[in-house]
Amino acid sequence: MTNCFNMSMDPERVLKMRLAKGEETAFSDFYNQHWEPLFRYTAGILSNKEETADIVQETFIAFWDARHLIEEVSNLKAYLYVIARNKAFKRLRSSLKKHEILEKFVRFYADVDNQTECQ
Repeated sequence: MTNCFNMSMDPERVLKMRLAKGEETAFSDFYNQHWEPLFRYTAGILSNKEETADIVQETFIAFWDARHLIEEVSNLKAYLYVIARNKAFKRLRSSLKKHEILEKFVRFYADVDNQTECQ
């Protein structure tokens, strides 16, 4: 009887229930369905394929780790993409900070070299 009830339910709601229960097969199906489109979306934010793959992997890990909250999510795909976007933007900010720090060091040592040459 449970199967008949589940058949009449919204497929996303059933998926949410399965994910919330920790069903790895449900997660595996969701992962396989969304990995490639999520990779393309994230690649539009990040230019490096390795970083993109890392972010996508981190996104699915975060998604799985938050599975106990899944039933409260109104749209699983949108939720997944928000996680990916936030992680990609965080990676970009981190890269920019590293780049800014590197530029400061380069300018500092260029100034030191210029001062040394002038003496």
